[in-house]
Amino acid sequence: MRRFVSILLACLVVGSFGACAHALPFVWVDELPPAALVPEPYRISAGDSVSILVWNQSKLSGDMRVRSDGQVTLPLIGDVAVGGLTPSGAASQIQHRLDGLVVDPKVTVSIRESATPTFSVVGEIKTSGSYPLVGPTTVLQAIAAAGGLSENADRDRIFVIRKLPELKRIRFTYDKLSRVDGRGVLFQMREGDIVVIE
Repeated sequence: MRRFVSILLACLVVGSFGACAHALPFVWVDELPPAALVPEPYRISAGDSVSILVWNQSKLSGDMRVRSDGQVTLPLIGDVAVGGLTPSGAASQIQHRLDGLVVDPKVTVSIRESATPTFSVVGEIKTSGSYPLVGPTTVLQAIAAAGGLSENADRDRIFVIRKLPELKRIRFTYDKLSRVDGRGVLFQMREGDIVVIE
């Protein structure tokens, strides 16, 4: 796995996705489990503004911004790592930390403001770049956002590189996507996904 990550990072640095792509393993989109096709629940990121409500404890409640280290600072318990957690996961974390300090703590965490998530499209595409992920977005929509395939694109070698929960390289073909054939049409982009057109 470490070797795979090193190869991928080298590809990103030199920008030679086409040369590196043939050396990296991939999985066909039709082989993915259904849960991998849809967006993940929202996870708190650095810079997000969150509202933390501790029931019946106004002094422990309030709005705060998540620091660059993914933590917030609360009275009584100090720093709490909430970055990477869902709002309900962050609430459970805070509730656990308050247990023994507050009688029967009940905590709710909600997102007040978040940075717009993005995905990237690179390779044989008309306009490579990073694009906002503002709603459910399929691979075809990602390609369209980047202006469509270039004339040199290999329509059978479209990949999505997904970093989480583990690094994966997922393969698609343009013809199957355009014919609405297979699981590829159900696949939705997630934050940080990179579409690579060879």
